[in-house]
Amino acid sequence: MNLPEEQAAMRQRTRQEDATERLYFSVESIAKRWDCSKDKVSRIVKKYRGRAGFMDLAITTKRKRKYAILRIHPARLKEIEGDLC
Repeated sequence: MNLPEEQAAMRQRTRQEDATERLYFSVESIAKRWDCSKDKVSRIVKKYRGRAGFMDLAITTKRKRKYAILRIHPARLKEIEGDLC
């Protein structure tokens, strides 16, 4: 693969990642939206995990803790915000 092909592939991956971000919210983006910590957001949405509208990508490592990537659909986020208000 030459340099222009690599750059084109990188731009395509970036566009796909941007599209995913628009479809789902990350814990970090919700924390900014609510003006609180990521830990607080994780604790609040914990009881909603496992329902439709959540992408929970858990990565198991050799360490004691597992690493999780959580993405929340905008409709589910509105539901959570409605429950909090």
